[in-house]
Parts: sequence; C-alpha cells; structure tokens
Amino acid sequence: MASTSAPTYFDDHTIPDGIASQSFLDGGLWANNPVLAGISEAVGPLGIPLNRIDVLSVGTLHHESDFSKNLRGGKIKWAPDITELFFAAQSSAATQLANHLLSRARHLRVNQQTPFEIKLDATDAIDKLSERGSNIGAELFDVVRSRFLDGSCPPPWNSDT
Repeated sequence: MASTSAPTYFDDHTIPDGIASQSFLDGGLWANNPVLAGISEAVGPLGIPLNRIDVLSVGTLHHESDFSKNLRGGKIKWAPDITELFFAAQSSAATQLANHLLSRARHLRVNQQTPFEIKLDATDAIDKLSERGSNIGAELFDVVRSRFLDGSCPPPWNSDT
C-alpha cells in the first residue's frame, strides 16, 4: 500500500514504526523509473560490482511531450504540465545514468513510445494496452531470452574476492 499511494488517487499510507508512525507516498514520486535504485541496492547493500550487473528495465509506456509552449511562460504556463515534466525528466535521466554506469550492453530498457498519454485510470485503454504489451513482448522476446533466460551465467562471484 505504501509504495502505490499515488497522491492524485490515494491518501498516504501510514505504517506504525515503534515510537512514531511513518507516512508514505508512491515511490514513483522520486523514482518513476527505479533502475538507479535497483543498481544502487545491488552495489551498496549486496556488494555486487557494476561489471556483474545486467538489468532488464521494463517501463509502462512513454509519450513524447513538447514543453516548448511553456518556455518563458512563468508559473501559469508551467503549472498544468509540471508533474509530467518531473516524471519524464526523472525517467529519462535514470535511463541515461544507467546506460553510463552499466553501458547499453548491460542495460536493456523496454519502454514503448506512444504518441499520446494514457492516464492511469483510463480503463477504456486496457485492451489496447494489453495488445501493445503482447506485441512488444513478441518483438523483444528473443533479445530478452538470449540475455536473461537462456541459462548462460557468468562465473560464480564471491563478495570476499
């Protein structure tokens, strides 16, 4: 519940924590594309070297937005699009940084582009989204299978070495 408390749809989720409770909102507010959080977790607490990490990052569709109409427009012009801008900027930056850290050879981002935005609550788009998911899955299956599912593993890694 805490990780999916999208503030435009749900209240924050409170979790009791000993002396004081903590309130949480959707993780997409700071990591709409969580690839860097995953890499950081692997390198930090798990101690895995960057050269041992291969990431399949699956998005939820991307649509190109033209923010040029907002330039030199002040708060009034930016207000309607500011949330979309922040989400798009974070996702794009995370992808680029992951490519720099791992290289494109070890970071595969699957995030099909769409010419229009599909809202989170657009139930009328479910059939189209399902069809798009099936199509992109079929298109990329061989690439994903050869990189992540064929059972060829790197030599064993030991954190003590």
